[in-house]
Amino acid sequence: MDLVSIFVETVEDLRLRSSLTSTSYDAIQAGGLMRRLLIDGGAVADRATKELRERGWYQRKPVCVWGTAAVLRTGPRGSVWVSKEQLDPALLEPLFNLDRAPDALEGWVMRGSVKDLLKVAVLQPDHPEVGAIPSVTAQQLIQHFAIVLGGVHHGARPRTPPPELILRAVEAAMPELLWVMRALGRIVVRAYEPLVCAAIVKGHGPGG
Repeated sequence: MDLVSIFVETVEDLRLRSSLTSTSYDAIQAGGLMRRLLIDGGAVADRATKELRERGWYQRKPVCVWGTAAVLRTGPRGSVWVSKEQLDPALLEPLFNLDRAPDALEGWVMRGSVKDLLKVAVLQPDHPEVGAIPSVTAQQLIQHFAIVLGGVHHGARPRTPPPELILRAVEAAMPELLWVMRALGRIVVRAYEPLVCAAIVKGHGPGG
């Protein structure tokens, strides 16, 4: 199986693991898939995108679209703002009744590259002006799920403890964190779907 086929299979696996009806186990495993696709050295998605572009199969860069709303959760360690399922625009719209006004969703979403998505703060302190507790990015949360919860140990295992906000959120909002992982997975799948379709159409998907 070559690189493009591995890319296609990984995105399709992520589609299943991050579905709206996926189990907690699947949502945790989605972290490992996203780490392999987006973060690990020689990330599969970057290499496959380059190969598809060089072959003239698909030229556009992946575009991610994510929601900006969050909910406040409080646990033994304190409060934390969690993006929850609102990170996924498809879920943000019905949650906030944004379907009732034309273009209402536009004020609640951001667009950018995959690297931009990985920098999004998915966990934020209740009082950011204090400045003592940094926010947690999508990349940090993906790595936490992949390494600490999912058991993926490619490369060096982090020697530092998880960020404080992850510990707060795990205690106060574990179901919400699982929804963040599903939302991230769904956003990533949408971003790479055109490339997957191009690979399939060109006869380079599963069994190609």
